[in-house]
Amino acid sequence: MIELKEERLEGTYIYPDGEPRGFVTLLRTDPVTGSTVRITGRRPMDPASVERELPDLAGRVALTQKDCPFCEGNVERMTPQFLPEIVAEGRIRRGAAWVFPNLMPYGRHSAVCLFSLDHHIPLGEFTHRQFADALQACCEYLDAVRGFDPESCFQVITQNVLPASGGALLHPHLQVNVDPVAMTYHRYLLRHDAAFLEELAAVELAGPRFIRAAGRWVFFAAFAPLAAWEVHAVCRRRSRFSELTAEDVSDFVSGVLDIHAFYRADAKNSANMGIFGTTDGRHALFARVMARSTWRPWYRSDRSAYELVGHENATDLVPEALAEACRRMPPRSNLDR
Repeated sequence: MIELKEERLEGTYIYPDGEPRGFVTLLRTDPVTGSTVRITGRRPMDPASVERELPDLAGRVALTQKDCPFCEGNVERMTPQFLPEIVAEGRIRRGAAWVFPNLMPYGRHSAVCLFSLDHHIPLGEFTHRQFADALQACCEYLDAVRGFDPESCFQVITQNVLPASGGALLHPHLQVNVDPVAMTYHRYLLRHDAAFLEELAAVELAGPRFIRAAGRWVFFAAFAPLAAWEVHAVCRRRSRFSELTAEDVSDFVSGVLDIHAFYRADAKNSANMGIFGTTDGRHALFARVMARSTWRPWYRSDRSAYELVGHENATDLVPEALAEACRRMPPRSNLDR
């Protein structure tokens, strides 16, 4: 049984006009993780922070394109290749998509997938073909790793769109991680039996949070969202990436691109996505999509899809290196004398 737990936290305050007013805060429990979230309704916004239109990123795009390792003329020269035992050709190509190892790996098998050599594709402007080719290229890589290293059974495909989502490079890409160790959010999924996500999809399909069905995929707003504007998707009767047909991939892309268009219509230009699967089909394929704050140069968030989608903290500074650097600095007390 799927339990969608909600409590109403009610109270009263004196409004500025002198009248008492009641209020209700919803306390909901996420059925996947058990985490609680408080839903207050739309908060008052500082007019200076409300996005009314998308920012012009042309200057930043031009500045970052010059030395981008993912742009035309640089990919083959500046990106690594897979071991021939995994991918004989060194890199995977499908349409305009490229898949190659991540120079900054997050796990045993960590890859990057470019949608194309185009340096900037705004949120809401990815083509269906670009996204589908990229996802199918990722699935090809997952199959290759499965044949090479069966022990690495936890598979995640993630996306950071622009630095507001934690992305380090402007050039649009996906990340693929395959490991023998599950991410934190993946472990939440594994707490449930194999039928749980399909049961959740069936409940949401008939409820007020349902957004759309696309083939086997059911898209719905998260009951207890753990991120902004969070949407979930469950693939019914598909529990492995290797089972996805071209039509299944196409259907998923249609749903995601519709969500991106919705975000863009509200002047959002940044988002995260993650799709979770296992090689042994322990749960239905499951995706999380979420909006991030509208990005304007020069800020980069320190919370990427790994933190928000996978609930897996990641850092690029080794703690021992941090300690060593701190030790090298003279004590402030000495500087003040």
